[in-house]
Amino acid sequence: METIKPRREMVERSARMPSSIAVTLHELSVSGLLVKNSRIPARVEDFSQTGMRVFCPIRLMTFTSVLCDINCDSDDLGAQTIAQVRWVERHTSGHYRIGLQYLL
Repeated sequence: METIKPRREMVERSARMPSSIAVTLHELSVSGLLVKNSRIPARVEDFSQTGMRVFCPIRLMTFTSVLCDINCDSDDLGAQTIAQVRWVERHTSGHYRIGLQYLL
């Protein structure tokens, strides 16, 4: 059985790059289908080779899978990836910081 590494150990092993990129999260069902009306606007705070931290108005449950639509406005570029929620922290503003680990 796979053990989950502490958040600190996961952060320390890969360099994180600060960012401020818009991302739209779409919650995925257990079978991998998009959940209806699950469009969640967020902002990437930093990212690495293994995942990203987003700032989001809605709390997501840990281990939830999400489709991430990453939007780079300046270049009209975008990318999609699938990630899993690994940790959630409530911010003083009432929003949430969410750690996502890439699955694809």
